[in-house]
Amino acid sequence: MSTILPTTTIVENLSVEQVTVENQIKLYPNPTLGKTNILLPKSIDLQEITIRSLEGRLIMQSKPADQLDISHLTNGVYLINIKDAKGHQVTKRIIKKKVFSKETVSKPRGSFLMLNHFNNLGVPPVFCLK
Repeated sequence: MSTILPTTTIVENLSVEQVTVENQIKLYPNPTLGKTNILLPKSIDLQEITIRSLEGRLIMQSKPADQLDISHLTNGVYLINIKDAKGHQVTKRIIKKKVFSKETVSKPRGSFLMLNHFNNLGVPPVFCLK
């Protein structure tokens, strides 16, 4: 008669410290028009900041700073990776958006106003009663 022994799978869990630090890192304002502030706990020795597209393409690398200027980037969602001296990494999402100016609004024939550009969420032009 054979005995079947149960198998055990060991899964590495996140420590409470890792989860707490990730929740303490703040990016604001989010969404941003260009400049975003980075608020870190004092326990983190910041080494590098990288910005990637959602596809994983490297967009920008930055030395440690309290503020990032992403005004030159196109509108969209980006991943900000924060790396400390111990090699720990935290990834946060940030939304870069643009404010509509008077040039983006045109008055076509009829009684409607139409925004020429897609809004920040990729929704088609909006029609409003004049």
